[in-house]
Amino acid sequence: MAFIWELLRSIGVYIGLVCCAGVGIFCGISLRKRKNRKKEAKNAENA
Repeated sequence: MAFIWELLRSIGVYIGLVCCAGVGIFCGISLRKRKNRKKEAKNAENA
């Protein structure tokens, strides 16, 4: 029984890490896109 709990706990930790990494990457990509949009808007005003 203890083995099953250890297995579940390690799987839970792994899933948690993967989810955190995925969310972090997703946020980073969306932030970068937003910055690029601001840059494009500035360039359009300057042009």
